[in-house]
Amino acid sequence: MQKLRNKMMLFILCITVLFPGLKVSAQETTAITLKLESQTDKKVNISCNMLSGDAVTSGKIRVKYDGSKLKLNESRKGSLLESGSAEINDPVSGNKSEGEVVMAFASANGLAADGTLLYMNFTLGETVKEGDTFDITVSVEELYNDHGVVEAMNKNLTLKAEANNKVTTGDTDSTGKKENSKSKSSGAKTGDHTNIVVPAALLGGSAILIIVLIRKVYLKRK
Repeated sequence: MQKLRNKMMLFILCITVLFPGLKVSAQETTAITLKLESQTDKKVNISCNMLSGDAVTSGKIRVKYDGSKLKLNESRKGSLLESGSAEINDPVSGNKSEGEVVMAFASANGLAADGTLLYMNFTLGETVKEGDTFDITVSVEELYNDHGVVEAMNKNLTLKAEANNKVTTGDTDSTGKKENSKSKSSGAKTGDHTNIVVPAALLGGSAILIIVLIRKVYLKRK
């Protein structure tokens, strides 16, 4: 146990000497979520939001829903993209069949951490009856900032039909999806996500010298 503790102390010392400015960052995972905003008669307003965004500059999201239960009336970019640009393909424009909305967006400056990316207005279908449940899902196909790919998780939405054409939110389903990333997650994430990467190629001759010294120390102890 003492040998292991000594090894750890030497490793930390080497990192401190070689990388005095190295910082350990704790960035909460970005989440793309769906929310039931309001309802008037048979018309339902849904928003797609970003939470804890890491200075996102561009992305692409895909929303899917049951076209027999919901009919899209309108989709438009949210307040988070007021100074950015967005291209939306949906059934209203004729670029997508009923049941799918795709939005690609970009901003010259990093977006604020929290806000609405997309607003959607639907009408409940004629076949919807009390007790029916239907899902609206969102997938994050691309998400970037100035440093590269942004890790993200998505949170879907389940609607439940009540009496008098009202809908409520049922159980939500959270699934992690991150394109071009090292790992994928499922379920809600809690706490901070921390990665420490020390590129071996950057260590150079100083690191080699330290490694040699460490080897000599431990060889003498054996």
